Amino acid sequence: MELLKLILTSFVIAGSCNFIRFFLPRKLNRLFLISVTYFYLLFLQSSLNSNFIDIGLIAFIIITSLNFHHFGGLVASLIAIITLYFFHYDLQINSYVIYILIGLVSDQFFLYFMKKTEQAKFAFFSYVEQSKELSIYKEISTAMQQTLQLNKILHIILTAVTAGKGFGYNRALIFFLNESGDQFEGKIGIGPMNINEGFKVWERIISENFNLNELVIDKEVDIDFDNELNLLLHKVSLPYTSPIISQVFLKNTPIIIDENTELDTAIKTLKSNFDMTHFAIIPLVNQGKKVGLLVIDNIVNKKKIHMRDIEPIIPIATQAAIAIDHALLYEETERLSIIDGLTGLLNQRAMQNCLEETFSDQPLSIILLDIDNFKFYNDRNGHLLGNEVLIKVANILKQSENGKLKACRFGGEEFLIILPKTSLSTAYKIAEAIRANIEIASFPEESYQPTKALTVSVGVASTERSSIKTKDDLLECADRALYAAKAAGKNKVQIYKEVVSD
Repeated sequence: MELLKLILTSFVIAGSCNFIRFFLPRKLNRLFLISVTYFYLLFLQSSLNSNFIDIGLIAFIIITSLNFHHFGGLVASLIAIITLYFFHYDLQINSYVIYILIGLVSDQFFLYFMKKTEQAKFAFFSYVEQSKELSIYKEISTAMQQTLQLNKILHIILTAVTAGKGFGYNRALIFFLNESGDQFEGKIGIGPMNINEGFKVWERIISENFNLNELVIDKEVDIDFDNELNLLLHKVSLPYTSPIISQVFLKNTPIIIDENTELDTAIKTLKSNFDMTHFAIIPLVNQGKKVGLLVIDNIVNKKKIHMRDIEPIIPIATQAAIAIDHALLYEETERLSIIDGLTGLLNQRAMQNCLEETFSDQPLSIILLDIDNFKFYNDRNGHLLGNEVLIKVANILKQSENGKLKACRFGGEEFLIILPKTSLSTAYKIAEAIRANIEIASFPEESYQPTKALTVSVGVASTERSSIKTKDDLLECADRALYAAKAAGKNKVQIYKEVVSD
């Protein structure tokens, strides 16, 4: 019992001294502990109280053992014994044994204690990391559920991967599988082109203290550093036949590329265009459907990527693939809802919306054209050839389109062209050019038409006329101009002001 008290007291002293060392420079803390303890022994050697001396010796042995492990504990035991012998202290043989055993055992106790401490620390940090990941998943999931806009979804995904409050990678790129299924085409990226640019970007993010929600949701947060990256990315494509990319999808698992990876076409393309040396490729798959690729790297801090680092991103990649696939389907559905199925031009519904949206873009002009003698053509040649004619006329209109011009199928064999911020005189020139292009174009069986060619009559109207107050007025005036062109012999362009005066 007396020995147990001595050892416990010694551990308290050793623990106290060990606590003090954390406030000292690394190079001095061990020396401090050993020196303090040993000088304490020398001070106590004049005392006849054996308990004090035993406590000091045991504390000295424990501290030395904690810092230098069992070898240090054994050496400290020998030093303690030699010290007592030097000062002629009467030491029993069992004390020798006890000191040596303490020197050997205290290190094992320390290792056990440290192991448990490390396990507790690991469990704590794992809990913190899991909490952070769950928080990211929640924010990203909530953000993606609030939109079906593809570009917004892509921005959310990339920000979650690269933001410091997210997973913190320096750069991320997304590639989509094209319609033919043979190439992954660069879609969007976020991050710097080089190290210097990267430092500027992340310094700004840190200085302005953006949180993940602000970077993901807030449209006013504008970090304009990826323009150059995206301009390059849109020109880059990766072949699906690349062995490494094929492997990624065959195993449906990410792959890490480093300096030792055997280079194929896709890897060479990424390395040469984006200065990548160490990066990861993550598949984006939704229910077996290949959607695209996510490529991440650390171009700024050069931090190595390990598979354990990628594992938390896999749920994000899965969510991303689902969200991207749904957004693409939504975009296609929206596109089909406003596109004429036969000609590929805007349909009647889209035309009405477009007129509504652009009516304030004064002056607004429209061109209404109708295929001459189209009923005769259909009756003689059938509707299949008639559809070919409609498609070819639509293609001629598409070739005439520019940033402002919008071509629509008005109905049957009638087509409408909307020209925001275009004067009547300019609209007339465009109409005349379209009429001439259709006249000289070659159509099947057109020689049997009454005029020996397939032609169109065209009416032009503009809000420059003071009598036109609404979009319905504009459509009516263009229709009246078209009727006048038909009455004047067809294959002509008439403008509204030549037909009616205010």
